[in-house]
Amino acid sequence: MLEGCMPENNSVEFMHYNTTGMRPLDIQGMYACINCRDIINGERVVDPPYDQDFLVRKQMEAVLRTQRIMHRNGLLGCLKL
Repeated sequence: MLEGCMPENNSVEFMHYNTTGMRPLDIQGMYACINCRDIINGERVVDPPYDQDFLVRKQMEAVLRTQRIMHRNGLLGCLKL
């Protein structure tokens, strides 16, 4: 979660992991609130700004958390996690 994260309201959506050059698979995505999405996409700047390596790590952690949620809800039933 990033500064200003709003997971408790209805602003959470599914966003793909940011990659360069090719669109990621749907399994390579995460649930993120509008605020976190805007920070990750560079549409919102916080002061002081986040280090890019920190944002990449947070995105990967979010992808893993999202995969666990999806598996628990039967959305990744063919995968053994």
